Amino acid sequence: MPVLAAVRELKEETNLDVYPDDLELFHIRSNETDTPESPYLYLFFRADKTKCRGMFRINEPKKCDDMKFFDKNDLPKLITQASLVAISSLDSDSVLFSKTQTP
Repeated sequence: MPVLAAVRELKEETNLDVYPDDLELFHIRSNETDTPESPYLYLFFRADKTKCRGMFRINEPKKCDDMKFFDKNDLPKLITQASLVAISSLDSDSVLFSKTQTP
């Protein structure tokens, strides 16, 4: 189940725990630029940060050197266009879909 994978990845990467029922799918992105013969689907989940438990920290320092919470209206300059598209759908009442095609 994708939601269980999201719970596991959140714990592995940030040390935060969340119940599966506290996650909500809000965006799906198809990316055919990674491997055109085998496209990926990226599933974006949201959770109220007050429902996350644990001490927020970087659990994979070889993959990440900084991690912060940002207001969606005050994001850092270095962010991908695909991430901006997903973030822009945070407040939607339905699951939105975007597609990145091979150039």
